[in-house]
Amino acid sequence: MPGLTPRAIVEMFEILKTMTNFDIKLKCYMVELYLNALRDLLLPKESDRLDLEIKENASGMVEIKGVTELELTSIS
Repeated sequence: MPGLTPRAIVEMFEILKTMTNFDIKLKCYMVELYLNALRDLLLPKESDRLDLEIKENASGMVEIKGVTELELTSIS
């Protein structure tokens, strides 16, 4: 049985198939809270770890500054 994240991604792509009159891009990031610090799970191992900050932007959305984002182009 797939977990919550894989099922959510499959559902998002199923919804997007029905939305043919829009140009939609999906991006994701993965972080974990470890020893009271956020860790970027998509950052390559040989890269320097950056301090991540959770901020609220001007429109009220919560975002993480400096996190690695990947564009999702398929379910896989």
